[in-house]
Amino acid sequence: VWCKSQVIIHWQEAKFGTIANVIILASIIISYGIWSFNAMARNELKSFLPPATTEKMVVTREMVAGLPPVVQKWLDHSNIIGKEFVQTIHLRQKGKMCTVAGGKWMPFEAEQYFTTQKPGFIWFTEVKAAPGIHLAGRDKYEDGKGHMLIKLLSLFPVADAKGKEIDQGAMVRYLAEIVWFPSTALSNYIQWEKVDSTTAKATMTYRRKNGIRKKAPWKIRNEIKTAIPAAANRRVRTMDKSTTGCTARLSTAMKSVRKRIKFTAKPTVNGDVHPHDRP
Repeated sequence: VWCKSQVIIHWQEAKFGTIANVIILASIIISYGIWSFNAMARNELKSFLPPATTEKMVVTREMVAGLPPVVQKWLDHSNIIGKEFVQTIHLRQKGKMCTVAGGKWMPFEAEQYFTTQKPGFIWFTEVKAAPGIHLAGRDKYEDGKGHMLIKLLSLFPVADAKGKEIDQGAMVRYLAEIVWFPSTALSNYIQWEKVDSTTAKATMTYRRKNGIRKKAPWKIRNEIKTAIPAAANRRVRTMDKSTTGCTARLSTAMKSVRKRIKFTAKPTVNGDVHPHDRP
């Protein structure tokens, strides 16, 4: 009480020290939030990634031969014949995103990991919302379940989405991302069906630990040479991937936001051809 009274009496002299203490305290709290979030990310990633294996499988022409012609064309164009099946993938991403239609575009950086034997991904991001303010995010699909977590300043939850629709949406996101590792199109949890001469439909079915099966339909079209999902308004994620003549639309459980990526070039990664967004 005496200390507080002295601060009040001598406020003109003490205010600068008080403000400095508040700034230091806020910095400590934010630093703790960042440390705590990063520790959670490290622990989740450690349990998510499979142990190293020496077992190698190579994609052969015979494996592709039974697929619809348009799928064969896509995989042949992707240059995966004769290459090993990809089992673990690590991506680094940098760009801009917005959280509301017509809203401010905010810079972000992210890292994403995929596994293919047991389909799943885990995605970590930091979004610069304003000077000194960031959003830390983690989105994942594991054992057939999705979970999106977003925290302001790595401390205060602004989104913690789970449930049946999130599971379905996370599965759709996984399917959308197989353009980066096309050998996954040959996995036994993805079944292809010819629709016509330029279109094929894929259905992903994956059994969770509790025995519940989840399905997600997709279509691939001739001009794209990449897997494109059928429009599905019951999905839960936001992602538009567009190329000439084809757009995939996914709705979001949080807010109706659309992201658009136009692929105008096709670089190679380890010899595989992938879509690419050129500025």
